[in-house]
Amino acid sequence: EDKHIIDALVGGATVAAVGAGTGIITYTSQALPSTRRKNIGGTSALALADIIGAGLLLSKSGVPTGAGERYTLYAPGQETAIMSITQASSSDFTRNRIHEAGTANGIDWEGFRWIMIPDLVSIDGSTTLQAMLPIASTSRTIIHFHRSAIGVSIGRAMGPPSISIRHDLQSEPTQVRQAIMMGAVRIFEGGVVTNDVLEA
Repeated sequence: EDKHIIDALVGGATVAAVGAGTGIITYTSQALPSTRRKNIGGTSALALADIIGAGLLLSKSGVPTGAGERYTLYAPGQETAIMSITQASSSDFTRNRIHEAGTANGIDWEGFRWIMIPDLVSIDGSTTLQAMLPIASTSRTIIHFHRSAIGVSIGRAMGPPSISIRHDLQSEPTQVRQAIMMGAVRIFEGGVVTNDVLEA
């Protein structure tokens, strides 16, 4: 579910157009415009200027501010860079005290609610099975967005959940499977900004 929403935030969105004089509807795919992408192919660590710039770009698009309105999705590889930003970690500037917590996950800072999105990795952590936030080589895309920028529709659950034991794995974990119908699409281009930054 999370991956589906992340992909919809930054992926192509289907756009309908009506032909003049014919009334014929045609469909095209609209990628996230390059004007909504900062530091494309970024090679530098996330910096305070990147965060402020993303917030400013959202504000210039008329995106509302306030508690619980704007979010930043970031990967664990940006945690060190965030903690190195003086304004994020110093008690002189903030009450978040992220060094005591050991993370920026769940804090409200610079107008965003910060949410860490780790990749899906193997049980021993040695292999990445699914990159959740886009990554190309050492450039990771983090996403700043307003909650109204994404449309999500979840249909009813398709049958009862299936609970089983994975006897094929050494730790024999419990596996829960639930099929659902779901659709997501970016519905407001101005409500999304991405930052490509160095992945640590």
